Amino acid sequence: MRIVLIAFAYVEYTIELANALAKTQKVLLILPESKCKNLLNLIDERIEKVILPFPRLRNPLNLYFVYESVKIMHRFKPHVIHFQGGFLWYNLALPFLGYCPLVTTIHDANVHSGDAQSRKVIFFKPNSLAVMYSKKIIVHGHEIKRYFLKSKFIQPENISVIPHGDFTFYTKWKSESVVEEENFILFFGRIWKYKGLEYLIEAEPYISEQIPNLRIIIAGVGESIDKYLAMIKNPDHFLIYNYFVPNKMVAWLFQKASLVVLPYVECSQSGVIPLAYSFAKPVVATRVGSIPEVVEHEVTGLLVSPQNSIELANAVIDLLTNQEKRKRLGQSAYKKVCNELGWDRIAEMTMKVYLEAMEASPNTGVYNGQPA
Repeated sequence: MRIVLIAFAYVEYTIELANALAKTQKVLLILPESKCKNLLNLIDERIEKVILPFPRLRNPLNLYFVYESVKIMHRFKPHVIHFQGGFLWYNLALPFLGYCPLVTTIHDANVHSGDAQSRKVIFFKPNSLAVMYSKKIIVHGHEIKRYFLKSKFIQPENISVIPHGDFTFYTKWKSESVVEEENFILFFGRIWKYKGLEYLIEAEPYISEQIPNLRIIIAGVGESIDKYLAMIKNPDHFLIYNYFVPNKMVAWLFQKASLVVLPYVECSQSGVIPLAYSFAKPVVATRVGSIPEVVEHEVTGLLVSPQNSIELANAVIDLLTNQEKRKRLGQSAYKKVCNELGWDRIAEMTMKVYLEAMEASPNTGVYNGQPA
């Protein structure tokens, strides 16, 4: 089968999926230059890749990105085209791609509160053009599927649930000289209101009463960090890396951490969870979106109520004061990421969706050969 994968965001996910598919299929990967510079060495050499300039949202040069990618796809003659994330300008291309079935993965069901960046890539209301043109929709959780099924625009049989794959490629940067630090907890990723960082900061004094040598690592960028710094009561208990974290440092952070905390107020799913699992780290996370579908309470981590700093603090204290339990949950998390979230399994599930999309589009297809 000839497959086009095109990403506007979620580039790490797309590369991992492309690598797994390329073991048995012919894959063309189209990526925006600005989002993949530090990831090109991860792309399997069997993949035909095209890296295109990706201007800012309001720049009319986006027309070039759209035009060139459509032209390249036509030459490739795909059986299926798979979008990762949405992009407003690409609505202009959709009418020209009707010669083969489109599949779209919706990583987030909503624009997150306070997240200015997500507005640039998420335009997936149930009646949006990308959804209407797609033969099949992939989401990363049943809760996300239920959200979309509230609309009359999408039929249940057109939405497939495929879990978010692992991010074990970050373990390539592990170092034997880096060891886990006692009582280090990690908050990692984009810093926006929906991530609930304020509740972790509120929880710190309660945790510190039981864990005097506590260290909370905050690593990532997003909105201004100043308002969060003003909330901190014990600055010596925090290590803050307020910048884009390079791959080697990502591995260092997850090796150092005793556990990973996700105090989200709301979300669809989170790639931080399989990343933590890849380093055998348990998580403390909130019961929002599809997170409870990936975090098994008392098995791979602990689940708490959102916006509840006391409950969050108690869960963190539970794991930090019980090393045997923390290690057991971490090992269960690693087994889960290997057995359920591995990319060969994700690719197999995705191939099934591609075949269903092709069966639903019997009269389309530039390429007349049979899929492999």
